[in-house]
Amino acid sequence: MEYQRKLAVDELIHLGAMRKCAIFGAGQVGEHLFLALRHKKIIVDAWVDSNHKEKGVVYGYKIGNPSILNNNYDCIFIAVESEILKNEIKDTLEKMNIDSERIIWSEDLRRRSNANIILKGFVASPFVRKIVWDAIVHRRLGTDVGYKGFVRQLEKIILWDEKLDTISWFTDDQKRIAYFRNAKVACSSLIAATKKWSGNAEADIHKDMEREEIRGELPESETYYKFTFVRNPFSRLYSCYMNKVYNKEKTMFSHYCLGYLGKDEGFKMFVKKVCSIPDEWADRHFSSQYFQVYLDGRCRCDYVGKIENLSTEWRAIKEEYNLMDLPKMNTSNTSKWKDSYDLEMVELVYKRYQKDFECFDYMKEYEELRKYIKEKIRKESIEDL
Repeated sequence: MEYQRKLAVDELIHLGAMRKCAIFGAGQVGEHLFLALRHKKIIVDAWVDSNHKEKGVVYGYKIGNPSILNNNYDCIFIAVESEILKNEIKDTLEKMNIDSERIIWSEDLRRRSNANIILKGFVASPFVRKIVWDAIVHRRLGTDVGYKGFVRQLEKIILWDEKLDTISWFTDDQKRIAYFRNAKVACSSLIAATKKWSGNAEADIHKDMEREEIRGELPESETYYKFTFVRNPFSRLYSCYMNKVYNKEKTMFSHYCLGYLGKDEGFKMFVKKVCSIPDEWADRHFSSQYFQVYLDGRCRCDYVGKIENLSTEWRAIKEEYNLMDLPKMNTSNTSKWKDSYDLEMVELVYKRYQKDFECFDYMKEYEELRKYIKEKIRKESIEDL
């Protein structure tokens, strides 16, 4: 066996049946492999993860410390989505003097993890079940096409033939910097400044930059200074609605999930619908920022700034790497976003994007908006007397 040999999942299962096996990685890919092995009544002799203390027990199996691995295991499956993380794990195992021929990582296993996300979503989310049911009723989803065909059809219905992975980067390879694209957070301006784009028409930058976008993980990531910016989830979601739904000229959700968001039914209905969509199925314009910026609990970037402090924080990056000023692009009027929320919407958005609020330090904004709305209600009740 050679490291990173392109094995099908069935081949991996066969290897597991014939040999003493271990899984390194207790995320979604690891869960997928573990369940596949268990379905075939194959015993996993060890399941480990770098964050084993946080993982605790998964499917009744205690996740162990990677230090327990050794050459007594014939197959050690690296079960992670990220190629960068995969390489780090491989290096760790080789430093532990584990023979490289025992280390297995499969592209097929990584692709099949997307199927696991879809099927897991089907079980867990009423939204997903509704979309699948509507697709079957309207005969847009065949049920006699086999497992792979079924999954591919679902991906097309949801993602318009795009990959589930919405991660993308824009780089200046000479300066060795990389901007992580976070939609609805001044990304057009940040792309332009990172790439030193000097055009004038906003449409041109999206057309030109599409050719230079790096999807998925960034090659040689460790040699780049990686940065991104995040935004208050409340104003970000309002901006998404105004720019992509309310503004008819820029509507982009007419085909997404059978038109689930294609019709403008007001901001409140948009919030309710978006909050019913799990991150794994969400378009990147409204998926949680934590879901995009973090992978397996690890930040993809060296620096995460806030759009609310953009002028100050960009100046430091600009001066360090001799970049251009941020051009004003793709601007929309979001000044009234506070008045567009009520208390019910606030709690829905907080629950949906809780990790954004906690991880990126927006809890104060959450409390302030609640206080603002309550005070507004109080004043209106006094005026009605």
